Amino acid sequence: MASILADAFLLLGAGASADANVPTAYQFVARIRAYLAKLPSEASGSLLAEFDNVVNTIRKATGSEPGLEPFFEAIDDCLDAHYNSADPPNALRASRAIERIHYETKRVIQQECDVRDEARVAYLQPLLTRLREFGPVPVVSFNYDSVVETACSKLGLTYAESVLNENVAQCDIELVKVHGSVTWLPDNKSGGLQRNRKFESAIMRQFGELRSPTLETPMIYPSRRKMPIHEPFMRNALRLQRLLHTKKNCISVGYSFPDFHVRSWLADALKDKPELSLYLVGPSPESQTFDNLTKNLPTVAWTKRLRLVRKRFGEAIAEGFETCLAKAELFSPDVFYPADRATLHCAQKPCSTISASGIGASPDGEAIYVSEGSPDGRLFRIDLETGQQTEFAAKLKNPRGVAVRADGSVLVVQNRLFRSRAIPSAGAGTVVEISPDGRSRRLLTRLRYCELLRLALELRKGTPWSDLRDRLRAVLSWPTDVTCNKDGAVFVTEARALVQIDKTDTMPRRICKPDLAFNLHGIDIASDGALVGVEQGVGQAFSWGRVLRFELTPDGVLYAISSAAKGRSRLMAICYVPPLNKVIVTQTLTWPHGGLLVLDYPALDNPKFLAGFDFPQKVEYVPKRDLLAVSTLYGVELIPLTELDRGVAC
Repeated sequence: MASILADAFLLLGAGASADANVPTAYQFVARIRAYLAKLPSEASGSLLAEFDNVVNTIRKATGSEPGLEPFFEAIDDCLDAHYNSADPPNALRASRAIERIHYETKRVIQQECDVRDEARVAYLQPLLTRLREFGPVPVVSFNYDSVVETACSKLGLTYAESVLNENVAQCDIELVKVHGSVTWLPDNKSGGLQRNRKFESAIMRQFGELRSPTLETPMIYPSRRKMPIHEPFMRNALRLQRLLHTKKNCISVGYSFPDFHVRSWLADALKDKPELSLYLVGPSPESQTFDNLTKNLPTVAWTKRLRLVRKRFGEAIAEGFETCLAKAELFSPDVFYPADRATLHCAQKPCSTISASGIGASPDGEAIYVSEGSPDGRLFRIDLETGQQTEFAAKLKNPRGVAVRADGSVLVVQNRLFRSRAIPSAGAGTVVEISPDGRSRRLLTRLRYCELLRLALELRKGTPWSDLRDRLRAVLSWPTDVTCNKDGAVFVTEARALVQIDKTDTMPRRICKPDLAFNLHGIDIASDGALVGVEQGVGQAFSWGRVLRFELTPDGVLYAISSAAKGRSRLMAICYVPPLNKVIVTQTLTWPHGGLLVLDYPALDNPKFLAGFDFPQKVEYVPKRDLLAVSTLYGVELIPLTELDRGVAC
């Protein structure tokens, strides 16, 4: 039988370097504080006080200890706001101490990732020796460290990176460092990069070196904005995309898929390449891997092609890496997670085969419409009287939110303009209206293919995607959900704004840009004409999730944030329930377990929580039937409103 490694590539996250004693995200924060404490006393005192202030600010906002990404991101956001003369996005205020902690954090990251002790990387020897037989094997790494490079040097294996203009065809290991590397240095002569095999000058030695762009190591430091949109990072990102579409097996080690763009690429590949299999090495029920994966990937699609090796990387190598891969178990939530969910009275389960990226209910309560979230998605109509499921529309490009008008037409948010990979249009979206007879039209001005292709070429040259979107008013930026009012106005949530599309206009108007830490992810309209929205909590052990109320006035949009729901983790979707005058928000606690957060309207207070759902995503009130349609890991479930009485005050 052919080896799984023969047609595979490795995808390495932070967990792959844990056996080399490279710090984890939480250990990094402790190392940064220890480093600051060793600085001269005239500096360390003020730096430690500011460091503790940052940690306490994040802890207060999230209720949990910060890892490296939220820590660095909070400082980065604070300094960005100061340099751009904008209002600070968090409770921190820019200072010299904050600025220096920002620099020293980068230094600690580089020093901790500078791994030259061969004894620390000995665990990789059996695997790298075996990979040589299939070389050059691509090893894609999101880590900055030099673990693989040091291990290859010890074994006499050759490795190369195309972004350094090295010949990857003649090497044993092809390295693809998506977020950069401590071994990279700017090459001032060529304007590109060079490898520093001794590493010394790649590491910052004294405060102030980062002020010189010729000395700073090219790396994408941890934050939610770590998109590889500039060279040389874009070239490595495109290489990863090609590998997903050309290799048969993706072996992920210690990577929890926190990056939205990577999950989108994986979703495309799973759709286009039926033989692609994803192996996860070392995940645990406490990890965020499955939580993150289900945000973008159709559940039914990826769970059937996901295999688990429940061993640490070093342990799997020691026992025989290929043997562990061959024995990997097919993922099943019922096997991996004990069936300890609460028993709910489910009126019916009309759809158990669709991973719903959006749910809309007809005003007469006769049917629900469910969108299938994929690059070539479909929209299904499910008759609630007979349970009959029919395809209502096809070839939708990453459909997200769904809303149904009074006349029976259906609004669907599309998160991608074109299916063509020549145009990187993921996140650039629009809204389509599908009439009861199946005809569809865009609510926004249609963009010509050649126009966006020309702008895409600018993107490949390094122009930020956000700049391109600003020049295209008809393009929605990461649209996620949609609703409409009785007057025909359509409201859409973008990542950073609330958008209104009037019945007589083909251009969207951004009517509100609230002070957000993450992105708007759901919207619904209340009986008084106001809107309720949810800011999604990110898929980490922390969250900035919030629930908001938008009041439309002649002078503009006023918004208020619920103090009862502020900072809750993994908030996904929202709906308003007229008979109860309450707002329902789906929330996942520890993957996959979650439930429904119930808030009184309009104060958005008196929170109660109804547990017993596995990865609840979308939620929609079904009028005239007193039901809630909730999409979960197992499909779409219909829950009687009376079940909400069992919610526990929280």
